[in-house]
Amino acid sequence: MVVGLINPYTYKAITFIFTSFTDSLMHQYINELLPFSIQTDLGKQMAILILIVGLIYAFFREGKIRIRYICLFAGTVILGFMSYKAFSHFILVSLFPLAYFFKDMCPKDFSMLPAQFLKVYRFLVAGVSLVAIAALCYICVVDVPPKAVLKTESESALQVLKENFDPNNTTVYSSFNDGGAVEFYGFKPYIDPRAEVYLKINNKKDDIFAENYYVQMGYYSIDDFLEKYNFTHLLVRNSDILFNNLEGKNYFILYESTITGYRLYARNDLFSDKERQQIIDEYNKVIKQAQEEADAKQAWF
Repeated sequence: MVVGLINPYTYKAITFIFTSFTDSLMHQYINELLPFSIQTDLGKQMAILILIVGLIYAFFREGKIRIRYICLFAGTVILGFMSYKAFSHFILVSLFPLAYFFKDMCPKDFSMLPAQFLKVYRFLVAGVSLVAIAALCYICVVDVPPKAVLKTESESALQVLKENFDPNNTTVYSSFNDGGAVEFYGFKPYIDPRAEVYLKINNKKDDIFAENYYVQMGYYSIDDFLEKYNFTHLLVRNSDILFNNLEGKNYFILYESTITGYRLYARNDLFSDKERQQIIDEYNKVIKQAQEEADAKQAWF
C-alpha cells in the first residue's frame, strides 16, 4: 500500500477512477465504456462466448460445482453487461475453472483406453471448445486494421504538419482518438484519448471532454468553438463533425488522405493569398483526378 502511494500524484493516482467512472458522458461517448448490446458485433461475440463457457460449466460439472465458480461466472458476466471494457474480467477470471473441470478428462492409464473411450471423447469435445473460446477471445480483443489502410491512421497528414510547421507556434485541433498521434509528432493537441485528464473534476480547470462531446453532438456552435480556440490547424477524420462543416470558415484544406479518411486544415492567415490559392488549386486538381479514376473504374466494372 505504501509503495502504491509513491508516485507524483500520491493518492490521486488511485482515487481518480472514482471521480472518472461516474461521468455520464464518458459512458455515452467512449466505445469501451458502452453497456452491452446484442445489436453490436462485439455484443454478439460476447454472448456466444458466455454461452459456450456456460454450457461447459453445466456439462462438465460432474454432479456438483463449487459455489465460487458460479459466483465468478455470474459476477464477471454482470461486469461485462455493464461495459465492454469490463468484459475482460470475464475472459481473465471465468476461464480458469475450466482447468478444474477438465483435470480428469485425460486417461491416466493408457492400458485402459477402451474402457476410457467416453472420457477421451469428452476430452476431445473440451479441446474443440477451448479452441473455439480462444478464437472468440482473439476476435474480441484484437483490432485488425482494414487492408486498405496503407499507413497508420493519420500518419501521412501529421508528416505534412511536422515537415512544414513549428510545434512552438502551432495549436492543433484533433479528433478524440488522434491526440496521442499528434503528441507523438511533437505538437500539443486539443484533446487525446486520456478522457479522465480532460474532466474538470480531475484537472480542476476546464471540462474539455464535455465540450468536445457537445461539439460532436451538435449542441455547441462550431463557429463559437473555433473562435474560442483559434486553432492554427485542424486534423479531422471523416467521422468527426468538423470534417464536412468547415466550408466558409477561416480554414482551408491543406492536405487530405483519401486512403485513411483524414483532412488537415490550416488557418487562412498562415499563408499569403497567392500561396493559399496555389495549394487549393493543387488540391482540387488531385481530387478531380482521383474522382476521374474512380469513375473510370466504376464504368469498367
